[in-house]
Amino acid sequence: MTDTEAVLLVDGTDPQPTSAVDSQIEADDSADGGNFEILKIVGDKRVFDPATSTKQLLYQVRWKNYSKDHDTWEPIENLDGCDEVIETYLRKKALKEAESQPKPVKKRGPGRPRKNLDGALKNKPGAASNGSRKRSRSHSTDSDSEFIKRRTNSATKSLNGLKLHASPDTQPKQRSPEIDHTASHPDRLKFMENLGVLKGPAITVVNGVDMVPCPPLDFKFVNDYVYREGVRAPDPEFMWGCKTCKGAYGCQTTQIENCECSQMNHEELTRLPYKVNGFLKFPRECAYAIHECNQNCACNHRCPNKVVLKGRQIPLEIFKTENKGWGLRCPVDLKAGQFIDRYVGEVITEAEAERRTGIQEMRGLTYLFDLDKFNDEREEQQDTEMYSVDGGDYGGVTRFINHSCEPNLMIHAVTHNRSDLSVYDLALFTSRKIPAGEELTFEYVRNDDLEPGQEIPEDKKKFPCYCGAKKCHGWLF
Repeated sequence: MTDTEAVLLVDGTDPQPTSAVDSQIEADDSADGGNFEILKIVGDKRVFDPATSTKQLLYQVRWKNYSKDHDTWEPIENLDGCDEVIETYLRKKALKEAESQPKPVKKRGPGRPRKNLDGALKNKPGAASNGSRKRSRSHSTDSDSEFIKRRTNSATKSLNGLKLHASPDTQPKQRSPEIDHTASHPDRLKFMENLGVLKGPAITVVNGVDMVPCPPLDFKFVNDYVYREGVRAPDPEFMWGCKTCKGAYGCQTTQIENCECSQMNHEELTRLPYKVNGFLKFPRECAYAIHECNQNCACNHRCPNKVVLKGRQIPLEIFKTENKGWGLRCPVDLKAGQFIDRYVGEVITEAEAERRTGIQEMRGLTYLFDLDKFNDEREEQQDTEMYSVDGGDYGGVTRFINHSCEPNLMIHAVTHNRSDLSVYDLALFTSRKIPAGEELTFEYVRNDDLEPGQEIPEDKKKFPCYCGAKKCHGWLF
């Protein structure tokens, strides 16, 4: 017997109240004398046993030649002779708990080690796996042709680099009142027309800093992912969801042990990730994935577990900052844990992401996110194809959010399709209360091991940070 296979002897005449073996397995049981071959153990839990008034340990068993839909929960007495398989599972579980402290979703900077197409690391091993390709617009802007060689509108070309109040050494101050001299410019009107395709409350544009009327016009706004060649788009028909949550407020009024969607969340969540008002219960915790309900769930539209699914619910404003290009803010006060919007764009293969990274970094700017949050789980299923989201030419209003070393937003991995974790939503939530007009920011790459005021190394000077935060590290990547 190997460490990945074991035989479970089951008495076909003895009732098995803790197992969920379906009719097909029962038929096979009768045919082969009651022997099932275990492929591996994939989980465990403790359930209350009223007979003994104690909690009983159950193992989730994956059967050889059967899909995960036929997994069963078995007590230890049903696993006689399977010591190696149990030991293997417990060893992997302990190792995973020790090494896989969940990491927040972050953008990736230049030079991050990454697997090549043959699976080997291009750079040194041991680097963080969640980062980004995105470079801060604090160094250059969408209208700055010194760094971005792309077609722009006529006004941008003629007024390129005109910044009346740039001050890279200090935090930008609010201008009161802002006087926008380009509100009626034809390019601004065209840009506002393009913005009209986005769903949700109004999005406005203002520039009280210089005479550039709007961001570049050669960008297409989209409401959802655009799947490119080689990417397997999710099929809604194969999404599964909760079936018993039919109360007045959906999953909120269902016992957690009876809600499939709640059971998918990490054990620190007492019920759902959201409060009844749709705000995150833990606004500063972005390391764990959020499993939302989907259109196939039995719960109604009032279910608080459908926040990202409902889309953006707040107005936003694209505005010109004094030294970071275009930024994003909200004209109304925001609460802690409130949903802002998703980061969307083109979903591309790993090979295409590598190709685009080289091109975009030559321009001095990248907009790529790696969808690698569930890599460990997918590798167990031998599904290792990783995709990336590119918001460079297609995307939403969140592409204008700048970096800060002390951000007020956090980005969360939100999935609606538990059967396919290769594509999920990148959702931005507030991490604290944000007053109206404060710039919305998030941290592109975490620099936990760096001290504010530390001398900037030569290899970091290429990407300086102008966020203006008290604890600014001085560089991005």
